[in-house]
Amino acid sequence: KHIDYIRKRGISDEMVNKFKIGASTDFYSLIKHLRKLGFTEKEMIDSGVAGKNEENGLLYDFYGTRLMFPIVNGLGEVVGFSGRDLSNDPQRAKYKNTPQTMVFNKSQLIYGYQFLRELKKSKMLDTIVLVEGQMDVIACHQAGVNSAIGVMGTALTANHARDLAYLCKNIIVCLDGDGAGETATYKAINTLKDANMNVSVVRLTKAKDPDEYIKKFGTDALRYWIATAPIGTDIRYSDDEVKRGSKLLTKLWNASKYVLMNLSDFEPATALQIPVSERFIEDRWVLSELNKTVAETRKHLDKYDNYNARSAIDTFFWDIFCDQYLEFIKDRFWAPEKYSTESKLSAQWTLYTVLRAIIGLYAPFIPFLTEELWQKIYQDFEGGETLHLTTYPEIKSEYDTDVSQMDVALEILKNVRGLRTDRKIGNGAKLETLTIPSATPDVLHGLIKSAARANEIILGDGLDFVVAEQKQ
Repeated sequence: KHIDYIRKRGISDEMVNKFKIGASTDFYSLIKHLRKLGFTEKEMIDSGVAGKNEENGLLYDFYGTRLMFPIVNGLGEVVGFSGRDLSNDPQRAKYKNTPQTMVFNKSQLIYGYQFLRELKKSKMLDTIVLVEGQMDVIACHQAGVNSAIGVMGTALTANHARDLAYLCKNIIVCLDGDGAGETATYKAINTLKDANMNVSVVRLTKAKDPDEYIKKFGTDALRYWIATAPIGTDIRYSDDEVKRGSKLLTKLWNASKYVLMNLSDFEPATALQIPVSERFIEDRWVLSELNKTVAETRKHLDKYDNYNARSAIDTFFWDIFCDQYLEFIKDRFWAPEKYSTESKLSAQWTLYTVLRAIIGLYAPFIPFLTEELWQKIYQDFEGGETLHLTTYPEIKSEYDTDVSQMDVALEILKNVRGLRTDRKIGNGAKLETLTIPSATPDVLHGLIKSAARANEIILGDGLDFVVAEQKQ
C-alpha cells in the first residue's frame, strides 16, 4: 500500500531516492532489528523510534505501518522522521513526527533545508519557496522548484527564519489556501520580516495546496505564475495569470514549430555564415533588441527581481519577435525567388540564434518546455546533456549595430495599421499600392512593402494606400 500511495500521488522514483522516502511495514520488525544491532530499550525510546505499551510493557515501532519521511539537518544527517498514516483511521493522526530529542527539535529543523545549502554552495540559490508539508516540498522539487522547503506541523519560528536568512534574503510564502494556511501565512510574514528577509506571498484559491496546483495546472505554469510575485508583495491566485502562462507555452511551442519549418534546409554546422553587419536591417534590429532584453533581464535577475525579468522576456517574445519580426521575414520564405540565397540565410541564422536565446532566457521560468525544445532543436549541434547546464544568454557586442532607421519603418507600419482600422480593412487584405513619405530610406522599402502586404510602393508627400480589390 505504501508503493500504491506513492504512485497515486505521482511521486517519481527520482524523488523517492532524493528524499529517501521509506516505509514502516508493521509495529515490531524495527524493534527486532535494532535489538540485533545491540541498541538498548532506553536508546530506542530516547531516539524517538520506539514507544512502550503501558499495559504489557512491550516496545513497538512508534511509526508502525506509516509512510516514512526522514528529517535531515543542515549537515545532511538524519535526526528524526515524519510518518504519514495510510489507513484513513480517524483515530490515528495523519502525520506523526519524532518526539523532541537531543537532536530533533521541530522549531529548529526545516524539511528540505539540506538542498538549500547545496544550492547556496553552487551559487544557484536566489529565492526560497516556503510551502506547508512534506508532500508539497516533494511536488515542488519534482516540478523543478528545488528551493522549496517546509516546516513540519509547526509555526515558522524565529530560529527557522534566522537559518533561512543566513542562506538567502528572498523568500516566497506559498502555504495552503484554507483558513489555517491563511493564519500561518500572516504569522510567517512577520517572523520572516523580523529576520530582514524580502517576503512575497502567493495565495492559492483554486487549489488547496501547491501539490494539488501542480497536478491541476502543470509544473511550468506553477513556476511562471510564482514569478509574478515582485519582491515584498502579496499576490492571489489569478485565472488570467494561469491562462496567460498556458497561452505562453502554446505560443512558444507554435513559434518554435514555425522556426523549424523555415529551417528545414538549414544546417548550422555547414551553412554559410552571414556576418551580422551584412544582414537585412530587420535581422540586425531584432538582434539589437535581443541584446537590450538580455541586459535588462540580467539586471533584474542580479537583484533577484524575477517579476520584472520575466516581464522583459515576455515583451521581447510577444511584441518584438512574434508580432513584428516573424511578420517582417515571411516574404523571404514565402517568395524566395525574389531574394538571393544570402538573404534567406540572413533570416535563417537570425531565427536560429534568436529562438535559442529566447529558450535560454525563459529556462528558469518554464524549465520543462524549454528543455524539450532545446533537445529537439539545439542539442545535436551544441552537445551537452541539458539546457540547464548551459550558459545563460549573454550580451553580444556584434549585435549592437546602427539600426536607427528601423524607427522610421516601425512608425510607418504602425500608421498603416491605424489606417486599416479606420477604414475597416483587415490586416490580411492585400494593398495594390502603398504611398509612403518620399524621405523614407531606400533600405526600408522592401521591408515596408512585404510587412504591409503591398504590391507596389509609391513615394509621395504622406501616407495612403489602395486596396487591391478596390482598384478599377
